[in-house]
Amino acid sequence: AARGIRTRPAGCGPLAVYAFLALSPFKQRARTRLRADTAARLAMASAVFAELVQTEAAYVSDLRLLCGPFLSAVRRAATLSPAQEALLFCNCETLEKIHTELLNALMLAKRVNGDGDTNGD
Repeated sequence: AARGIRTRPAGCGPLAVYAFLALSPFKQRARTRLRADTAARLAMASAVFAELVQTEAAYVSDLRLLCGPFLSAVRRAATLSPAQEALLFCNCETLEKIHTELLNALMLAKRVNGDGDTNGD
């Protein structure tokens, strides 16, 4: 090894690697890399969460359309028998309720964690 530069002995485990980094003249650089990695992971998690909120909001909007105006129009037109209607729309209201509650919880988490935009609908 070059003069003044420590090298990690071959076959060292994770604890030895940590000790090496703690004693290394490159300690600050290693910490900076770890912070950058953490920041990148947090940014990725934030992006995934934002996409989840956006997708859930779109799904709730679609369910509201399906359970509201669309179902009303189908009933008015009487194009389906009651059995067919029950088969196609049997859990529409339940799904709308569950996913609306989920969206509200996601939006609350977004507000609590200080994420900016909270308009999911």
